[in-house]
Amino acid sequence: NGDLTVCAAVLQNYLEANEETPWQVVRYIVGEIMYGGHITDPWDRRVTNTYLEVLQMPDLTDEKAKFELAPGLKPLLEGEYSTFKQYIEDASPPESPILFGMHPNAEISLLISLCENLFFTILTVSGGGGSGGGNKEDKVKEVLQEIVAGLREEFNMVEIKLRVKEKGAPYVVFLLQELERMNLILSTMMTQLTELELGLSGALNISDAMDALINALYINQVPPAWLKICGQIGPTGTYNRKNLSSWWADLQLRWKQLEDWSAPSKPIEVCPPSVWIPGTFNPMGYVTACMQVTSR
Repeated sequence: NGDLTVCAAVLQNYLEANEETPWQVVRYIVGEIMYGGHITDPWDRRVTNTYLEVLQMPDLTDEKAKFELAPGLKPLLEGEYSTFKQYIEDASPPESPILFGMHPNAEISLLISLCENLFFTILTVSGGGGSGGGNKEDKVKEVLQEIVAGLREEFNMVEIKLRVKEKGAPYVVFLLQELERMNLILSTMMTQLTELELGLSGALNISDAMDALINALYINQVPPAWLKICGQIGPTGTYNRKNLSSWWADLQLRWKQLEDWSAPSKPIEVCPPSVWIPGTFNPMGYVTACMQVTSR
């Protein structure tokens, strides 16, 4: 907001101090210095400058011109700040991708996201209690027992590290990191599910964390704590698009690949003939290891 306020002040100064407004200078100051100077991506800056070329032009202040800011929205030439603000709110057409010069399909991802959030909220609210509490607990117990029965034991890192002959080998470093991450998610899942099982049986009090886990299992969603360990949740939200059932099947495939890679039947330094890159916790780590091996 501060940058936009400064840009508005610069525009006002140039409009009042010149009979013919130097629009090219104004566009450069706004698009490359005051506002555009904070835009690091060149394509984003190009979009900003394109909007400025379309909107900041001599026809903007010419009452005889047929220029329109949007379909049916002609510039208001006189009035106070409140007048301009009310005019924009009343006369502006509904926002759409076409209004900004984009393809209509540009709005599809937004609508899908809004729809997913709406149904997720409905599921969360509907699973929050009521007369079906017993059925809810039965379903959660069933899912819990299925996951606990399918969990494998943690990888024996001591035994695996003893078989390592080249400790600094890029593939070895990457594999050890993947195994440690897998052990962390396996131990976390086992601990939380075991505590939840005790809570459902009455041996422990149900905490807030247990209640959140119950709701996640009931609506077939992956608990955020598990996603965080896997690196599938970050500052912009979750990167996971799978429900709990698909994510659980995916996790089993992930540890199967690690089992084959770290099998005692072959040297730990030997990379498999093919690697399922999306099945790793740190795909760029494997790509970096490939580059290091190739360069050496």
